Amino acid sequence: MIVSLKVLIIEDSVSLRRSLKIGLTNLSFTVDDTGDGAEGVSMALTGDYSLLILDLMLPSVDGTSILKTIRKAQKDIRVLILSAKDLTVDKVEGLLCGADDYLTKPSINRN
Repeated sequence: MIVSLKVLIIEDSVSLRRSLKIGLTNLSFTVDDTGDGAEGVSMALTGDYSLLILDLMLPSVDGTSILKTIRKAQKDIRVLILSAKDLTVDKVEGLLCGADDYLTKPSINRN
């Protein structure tokens, strides 16, 4: 029996969210996604996900608040922060709030 891991993506960039979903689905992951923080925290708390890919700057509820809520609820989910916030202090805060890893989005320089 093959078990597909469930992934939740909470990312407000439609193009990035779509790309992540396509890539992970092609790798046989089951993927749910949303661009709204309030909907995302609800999905994370009620769903059975193995991984959450979480942006920090979201509409309605920010990613840090989502992460703190998930950890307080003791949900067994790995959290990967994927954020444009690239300062060391941001990374440290994310990890101290309970993220398992923190990746910064690549910046696009258009000169």
